[in-house]
Amino acid sequence: MQAGNCVAWGQYQLIRISNSNNVMIDIATLGATIVNFYVTDKRGCERNIVLGYDDAEGYVCGDKYIGAVVGPWANRIEKGQYKIEGEQPCQLEQNEKTNHLHGGSAGVHTKAWQVKCVAQQGVTLTTRVEAGEAGYPYSIAIEVTYRLSESNELSIQYQAFCEGIVPINLTQHSYFNLNGDRSDITDHCLSLEADEVLIVDACGIPTASVLVDKNIMDLRTPVRLDHVLDQHAPSLSKLDGYDHCFVIKGQGLRTAAWLFSSATGIELEMLTDQAGVQFYTGIHLGSTLGRHHQVYSKYSGLCLEAQHFPNQPNMADKQLECLYGPERMYKQTTVYRVNVI
Repeated sequence: MQAGNCVAWGQYQLIRISNSNNVMIDIATLGATIVNFYVTDKRGCERNIVLGYDDAEGYVCGDKYIGAVVGPWANRIEKGQYKIEGEQPCQLEQNEKTNHLHGGSAGVHTKAWQVKCVAQQGVTLTTRVEAGEAGYPYSIAIEVTYRLSESNELSIQYQAFCEGIVPINLTQHSYFNLNGDRSDITDHCLSLEADEVLIVDACGIPTASVLVDKNIMDLRTPVRLDHVLDQHAPSLSKLDGYDHCFVIKGQGLRTAAWLFSSATGIELEMLTDQAGVQFYTGIHLGSTLGRHHQVYSKYSGLCLEAQHFPNQPNMADKQLECLYGPERMYKQTTVYRVNVI
């Protein structure tokens, strides 16, 4: 497949971007999805470091958000409700028990995005959420640009334009596995630049922000994942793994997470300008039939999702930070930097 070209992919299109280091990334117009992310490992073998399906139909029928951009509100809003001062209370679709999750039926992961421009090392896609979809009160125009550098940095830049004031939270929902998708991620080493984490209830709604010092959530120094996933801490046993938003230190574009597989020598560094990163160990993958007829289950891959905090529209002291409208455009940048050591 030639870089910079759009090819037919079921009823959608697939676009490849690449660099001279043999890093190749395939992006679909369905959900602005990262379908493939090829990296050459320390032995010279090509590895696809994201989970995926065999064809477009898998993504159409799948319900795990694999590889997709999610929004207009990524993560959860409790009871699908929020209230902005001076506005009527808003009731969004409740698509995860009583919660609103990942935009519900208005989710941009289900939409056929339009290609705005494409080149060998970058592509820009656009889509739109209409007023009334899943309860969103105003229309939202969304643009995402993927750009791959010669230093193996995949930059993802998000923009959204709103006709009225709405909460917006976009993120990328790729499941990473630096070994390729034929083993799990328990042998990976991970660190997160976070002194605090949001503790959640059984429904995934934050109940408190706590310091990570000397507990199972302290991932500030690299830890091998099987060393923490095997521990039966209450904060993990509620969810059978990690599905927690970590509060990233600092502001602006800075390092948020680091992931490494000694088996392949592939290292992934994540940078973001967002306040939080949702670290998710695939606990709801269940028995998902993935690429090459592999059956994915929990720990087959992990997500590092840069975003606002879950349920932030209902946090009185933080609500304004996640509201956007005609006078305040949504912007977000996340970078995944790959290296082989």
